[in-house]
Amino acid sequence: MPVYLEVNVSGEETKHGFTPEEIEGVMKTMKQCSNVTIKGLMTMAPYYDDPQNSRPIFRTLRKLADKYHLQTSMGMSHDWKVAIEEGADMIRVGQLIFNKV
Repeated sequence: MPVYLEVNVSGEETKHGFTPEEIEGVMKTMKQCSNVTIKGLMTMAPYYDDPQNSRPIFRTLRKLADKYHLQTSMGMSHDWKVAIEEGADMIRVGQLIFNKV
């Protein structure tokens, strides 16, 4: 089963996921799971009026993913352009598709 690990890059208490510092240990543990393959890392930036404020969060996830040769899923309907500029492999734009932005 291919999976993406959620990383709470922003440190927000309202967000879930591993801290960036925990990923190395999680990667070692997950390698012991024969039916799970870590395909990538994902994150959600806080909602900012200016999507540019999400850039450091996306950049941090990209660097972490690159360290382990993983893909990224980052960026949502309000900040997807910045996420792509920072190297997102996948974005999530449900609100944009369904005209709820």
